[in-house]
Amino acid sequence: MKLLLKLTLLIITYCSYASHKYTMVNDTILSIAHSENTVLLEGCSSLWPEGLNKKSYSYATLKDGNEFGTTTNGNILLNIKINDFASLKFTTPDDPEFSRRLNFVYPPAVNKPGQFATVSISHCPGDLSVPPQNAIPSVGCSKKVRTHGGTFIITTKQSYNDVNSVCVLDPNIEYYMNFVIKEDPYSENGPVCFDPNDTVCALFFSEGIMDLQ
Repeated sequence: MKLLLKLTLLIITYCSYASHKYTMVNDTILSIAHSENTVLLEGCSSLWPEGLNKKSYSYATLKDGNEFGTTTNGNILLNIKINDFASLKFTTPDDPEFSRRLNFVYPPAVNKPGQFATVSISHCPGDLSVPPQNAIPSVGCSKKVRTHGGTFIITTKQSYNDVNSVCVLDPNIEYYMNFVIKEDPYSENGPVCFDPNDTVCALFFSEGIMDLQ
């Protein structure tokens, strides 16, 4: 049975729904539908960085049919135009003790690298909002990473909820992994590749085992 909540908010605020928290945007109506393993937020486009276009992907499709968390073999290559951001849909493993590390490295030579990127995980595609310290955006987490040597840690261990460097998610829930080639997704400055003359930047990353105690 689905529960549909419609919320009209006049200020930016945080709202709890089940074990999740959501960032709502000024004067925006967001509908939250929660089913067995999916949380859908209508109105997500209000969270997109202004002037950028959404490109949607499936994590499994980009990783040879392997869903997130099923294997550490293989890599994901994302070529992102400087007027786009990318959203990868994925589902967390049904395991409350799961942890992974995303490792960002230089892409293969024919691709043009970025320098910095913002990575977020949210129930909203395109939600790249950065929360204040010890707060949670509309789910998840947002972090600036180096595109050649950066890491992004993900876990379903709820004991890490207060650790800012770790992204804590619920098991067996659908999320979006969002990427933009910008240090500040909502700044007026556009995305810039490592070579500012390039118009397409590559992100290249793999999953690594992360043993969080």
